[in-house]
Amino acid sequence: TQGDYEGKAVIISWVTPDELEPNSVQYGTSEGGYEFTAEGAVTNYTFYKYKSGYIHHCLIADLKYDTKYYYKIGSGDSAREFWFHSPPKVDPDASYKFGIIGDLGQTFNSLSTLKHYMKSGAQTVLFLGDISYADRYLYNDVGLRWDTWGRFVEQSTAYQPWIW
Repeated sequence: TQGDYEGKAVIISWVTPDELEPNSVQYGTSEGGYEFTAEGAVTNYTFYKYKSGYIHHCLIADLKYDTKYYYKIGSGDSAREFWFHSPPKVDPDASYKFGIIGDLGQTFNSLSTLKHYMKSGAQTVLFLGDISYADRYLYNDVGLRWDTWGRFVEQSTAYQPWIW
């Protein structure tokens, strides 16, 4: 998620099954080379019979403009590396391409929409809402719907900001 008004921060978010996972993001400008660590906050919630996983949010600030950053979450065998590009410096003449997505859901059409967006060259998603449609599953698999939606959009959300 875009983290500030100047484009020099991002918020990295992820979910784990256990609270004991590290609540930090290691990051740097070379693949596998993590010069910095950002500590974050963790929360969870209950909705009917569903109890969410542990939702982690880490703010990474003071980024350089227009730079590719690599970041790692997790530890040991569960560690995963991703990357993102910080935006260019804020300027009236700066070129920056947004994609607008809403009502995404989890259907074949959802996949088509996401693939079209990813081919567009856009750098950030402005997301309008209606995310996973988990509200249709109040008593049974609401957690499963959120999990499958998170995995579905990870191909984009792990690599570029989504503004909710």
